[in-house]
Amino acid sequence: GRHPEGVLAALRLARDPAASEALVAGSLGAYDLVFQGPRLTEVVRALVEEGVDLLVFETCNQAHDAQIALDVHAEIAPRLPAVICASSTDGSHADVKRVAEVAALVAASDRQIEVGLNCCRGPHDAYKLALGLPSFPRWLKPSTGPPDDRVDDNVMAAFARAALQRGARFVGGCCGTDADTLRLMASALHA
Repeated sequence: GRHPEGVLAALRLARDPAASEALVAGSLGAYDLVFQGPRLTEVVRALVEEGVDLLVFETCNQAHDAQIALDVHAEIAPRLPAVICASSTDGSHADVKRVAEVAALVAASDRQIEVGLNCCRGPHDAYKLALGLPSFPRWLKPSTGPPDDRVDDNVMAAFARAALQRGARFVGGCCGTDADTLRLMASALHA
């Protein structure tokens, strides 16, 4: 079958600057997971066949999303490392409980799958959620916050330092993050 052209183009763009110095992740958002079936399977197969180093299933707001990610991973790439990221939506007690349910489901997997957090309602929310989990996630990619209350890039840099000190090994940014934000975060990690 023919692979999704957008997936192949994105992989070429990622591989070019990464060369052999970095890992390339094949990332899917929870909105991709709702399209269970041929489309989702085709995209994941294309990512795997094109040689991604790991799969990342982002913004899993509920255990159902995480279960789909676990099932797809088991079917297509059970030996490929993966990250399944929970995400908060409103910070309510029910929302925090959903994040914990996603993390527990992923942690119970017997495969090379890590729990992560992405987006959330900004770096403060992501850090607080991470501290509330049984073990601090090694993968953290918060947004810069809601559109009407974004944090300064320096706050993202401070988040990156704090997350690294707590044991995170991949720190990045989600919604609202741009190249300048990432440069400042990287320089904060190397200071």
